[in-house]
This record gives sequence, structure tokens and C-alpha cells, in this order.
Amino acid sequence: MLSRDNIIKILLFLLLLLCATGMLYSAWIKQNIFSGNLAEKYLERSHNAPVLTYAAEEAYLFEANLQSAEKKLIQALKNNSFYVPAWLTLASVTNDKGEKKQANAILDYADSLTAELLKWRWDKVLVAYELGRNELLPDELRFIIERIPGKTRNSALELAYRIFPEPEELTAQLGDENLLYLFHHALRKKKISFALYFLNELEKKQEELTEKDKLWLLNTLISNREFTSAALYWQKWFDKRNIVYNGSFIRPFLRTAFGWRIGRDKDFVQRFIPEEAQDDIAREVQFRFKGWKNLNFNHFYQIIPVQQGVRYQFSASMKSEKLTTDQRPFFQISGYGCSMKPVNFQMVEPTQDWTRDIENFEVPCGCSAILLRLRRQSSRQIDNKMSGKLWIKNISITDDCEDCGPTFPCWDNNAP
Repeated sequence: MLSRDNIIKILLFLLLLLCATGMLYSAWIKQNIFSGNLAEKYLERSHNAPVLTYAAEEAYLFEANLQSAEKKLIQALKNNSFYVPAWLTLASVTNDKGEKKQANAILDYADSLTAELLKWRWDKVLVAYELGRNELLPDELRFIIERIPGKTRNSALELAYRIFPEPEELTAQLGDENLLYLFHHALRKKKISFALYFLNELEKKQEELTEKDKLWLLNTLISNREFTSAALYWQKWFDKRNIVYNGSFIRPFLRTAFGWRIGRDKDFVQRFIPEEAQDDIAREVQFRFKGWKNLNFNHFYQIIPVQQGVRYQFSASMKSEKLTTDQRPFFQISGYGCSMKPVNFQMVEPTQDWTRDIENFEVPCGCSAILLRLRRQSSRQIDNKMSGKLWIKNISITDDCEDCGPTFPCWDNNAP
């Protein structure tokens, strides 16, 4: 005798099988309509409103046969007078026939049928936009963006951005409840001024962004070379004290924005010492090079916002063991998104105890960000495959030293 659980499983299986069969049948019908294999006589006898509506859409969109499309839609609505897609398609067909008053009446009726429904709201928006019924759009778009996720929400946002070209108008028409979605879409479209406007509105409402959203904005600003704005938000959200973020490796690599990034290569392995982070205790980073190839190493780096025309001091502690070849790791600073002659710091010895390298460098005018990275250039010797171990700790950049600070004035070329 079957248990209660087994009976429930069998019933669920049969239900899923029925749904799958229905979907396959619907797909088969649509394919035959599209390919012209389904006889017109079958459609004339059909009582299936979705099938008739799909056939009407094919006649309307692909054959421009308004009369045939209207006939099928009326037949569909006789069988199911509440089938909204048929009413919406009929409104479009009637509008194309030049009967705008009747088309608007049909749209109003379809609007009344979907008042409390999530389904078919986007289709109704498209028909309203086609008929020029702009008074319906704000409320419908607001509803869709707030309540219907995924592709439909993104499509609604795209249309909203087209209809309402200014961020103030978007906020007024779509409501404060959709500010976050408007902010996300601005970042997707790389409309930085829009994103910053929506961020300001969110902050007025005391709504906190997630770390993911903060990093998304920062990366958008960085990719558009908006380093000054990016630096302000970085200092506000992540680190207002240090120029190099996480220089003591207390936290894992952020791998984005102004945090440490590290690439992958089969020729080296990286790990923290100790492995687990512990209550703001500084850690070391170890690189073990396997000696499999003549590695051009530039995999470990950080983008850093800086001030133009300022002298800084870089420092880092390094230890090595049995590093081979004439080319070994060193730190390099170069301009990021600007012209700055690379500054190469001291190359580590094949084997050395902890040694602190301290060097000064200047940031030229026109540079608002630098790239700090660990480098190893490929060797031209026959024995050129580097192996060995390297440890790094306590990386910092400061503008608070005897020789640091502004060295020459820089003016903004775009200033009035």
C-alpha cells in the first residue's frame, strides 16, 4: 500500500507531466501557425482564445492582414471575453485601421480588466505607448518597476528613461519607491549624473546602499575616469584614513574598485599568513613561484586615487627565499588613465630577511589615480624560469613625510 508521501509525489509528478504536455502542445500549435501548416479550417472551428490570438498576431505583424487578424480576435473574444491579450491586439489592429476612438475604448476596457493583475501589464503599456495614451504610462510603469522583476522591469525602465529624459522627472513620475531601481538602471546605462542624483535622493530618505551597489557605483566612476568623485565615495564608505587600502592585509582581497586585485596563473600560488583574518591583526602575503615558465608577473595590483602635483612616500616590507633568475619581483607605480612615467622600486634579492623599501615619487598634473603593482619582468637569459618564495607586508603610501606634500600647482584646464 502506498504511503501518503508517495501518493503526494505521484500526484505532483502527474501534475508536472500535465503542465509539460500542455506547454509542448501550445508550442506545437504556435510552430504550425508560424510555418503555415495549420489549416485555416482548424482555426475557424477553434475555441482556443490563446491559439486564435497568436494566429491573429501572425496575420497582423507578418502579413499586415488587418481583416484576417480582426476576424480571429473577435472569434477569440466570443469564446473568452476576458482574454486580455486578444483585447490589446484588437486595440492595435483597430488603431492601424484608423479607428482611433474605438481603439482607445478597447484599450480602456482592457485597462479595467488588468487593474489588479500583474500579468499583461507590460503588453498594455506597449499598446498605450503606441496609441499615444501617455496619461496611462506613469502609473503603469511605476507599478511594473516596483512589482514585476527581471526583464519586464528592465524594459519598463528603458521606456521610462526614453519618455522622461531628466532624473527629476523620472523621480516625480515613478515615485520614491523606485529610486533604487532607477539608480541601478542609471549604472547599467553608465549615466553617471543620473546615478548620483538618485543616490542623493536615496540618502535624503536615509536608505543605505548594499556593499554590492556601492562597489558598482565606484567601478562605474573608475571606468569613466571620474576618479575625484570615486575617491570621495570610497573615503566615505570604505577607508577615509589610508591611501593604500588594506595595506596590512587584515581583510581578504576586495578584487574590485580601489581594493587589491589579483589575477591567476598556474606558475604561482598566493596565500595569507596566517590563513584566517583575526581581529585587525596584520598579515603577510606569500607568493610561491613554481618555475614553470619565464613569467611576466603583473597580477597583483591596486588602483589608488591621488592628488595631482603632490609628492608621496611609498613603503613596503619584503622577504624572499631562493628566488631564481636575474629578474625578480619589485613594486612599480604608474599613472592610471593618465600619462606618468613608471617609477620602479628596488628589486628584491634572491634571498633576504625582512627589508623595508622606502621611496618617494611625484604625481604629475593630469593624474588623479595611480596603479601600484608588483612586477617581475621576463628574463632574457637561458635559465629564465623563476622559482622561489616571496613574502610582503605593511604596504603604505603617505603624503605625511619630510619631503611630502604639494610640489607644484596644478590647474584644471576645464576651469573657467
